[in-house]
Amino acid sequence: MAWDRRWVDERLRVIYRQWVPRWHFEMLNDAPRGQAYADALATLNLTGKTVLDIGAGSGLLAMIAVRSGVKHVYACEMVRPIAEKAEEIVRQNGLENRITIIPKSSFEMEIGREMPEHAQLMVSETFDYAFVGERFLRSLRHAKQTLLKPDAVLVPCGMKLCGVLIESADIHGMNCVERSQGFDVSGVNEFSAPTYFPVRLMTRPHRILSGIETLVEADLHDGIPCSMTRTVEFTAVQHDIAHRVAFWFAAVLAPGVTLTNSPEQPQSHWTQAFATFCKPIRVQKNRPYLVRVTVTDESVSIAPVLNQ
Repeated sequence: MAWDRRWVDERLRVIYRQWVPRWHFEMLNDAPRGQAYADALATLNLTGKTVLDIGAGSGLLAMIAVRSGVKHVYACEMVRPIAEKAEEIVRQNGLENRITIIPKSSFEMEIGREMPEHAQLMVSETFDYAFVGERFLRSLRHAKQTLLKPDAVLVPCGMKLCGVLIESADIHGMNCVERSQGFDVSGVNEFSAPTYFPVRLMTRPHRILSGIETLVEADLHDGIPCSMTRTVEFTAVQHDIAHRVAFWFAAVLAPGVTLTNSPEQPQSHWTQAFATFCKPIRVQKNRPYLVRVTVTDESVSIAPVLNQ
């Protein structure tokens, strides 16, 4: 029977390894990320406050919040193996009386059941390299409606997406193909990423063709629409072919504390995001070029305005 138990435990570990993405390790080893959250929480008056942690992962942000003086953290994590491990980690650090790990999505939680009261602060880091890919905005909107006090403090409290025009046939080829070995294989482009994909900009040949522009910006304490569309003007700095817009986020965790995955932060575990144009556009120095940016709860799409 003991041998059977060991066999079952090993099989479970194999299955859990398949469920837990490798980026969890890189994320936890991203010291600037953890420090930014610690700095943000240290600037706030959290004494005696109840906290909702959405997407608890290992429980790190919940433990930082407790260290910052909060009364109790209710930390939800929808992937059960990760939630079970977070509960173990919290217990190992002697914080089980201050942190409750809830193995559910925040959308499944209710006041009076998983939480005794509406939270006075929300902390979360459920965003990808384009900020919206893990549905952070949708989770935030739901939490504000059902799980948080009307004046709850949010960490992060603001977001901005910034971008530049880029020339890079190399990166363009990561999401588009025409011919190979003399054959037309362009039919494969039907499977190209329709919105954005990750690349670490500084590792690929490229030329920057414009200044940095703000694509969208939002105060998260305000009402967050399900979709935001904005036309952004880039001015070309040289004659060239623009293949795409490279973009990244700047998340305001607290006044004076910003977390970003810009190319100037190569130590970040996040890469940058790339939105490839269906057809590259030829740009001329000092001429403005318009692109239409649409941000939804889970995607970012960028396309040049036609007839420029």
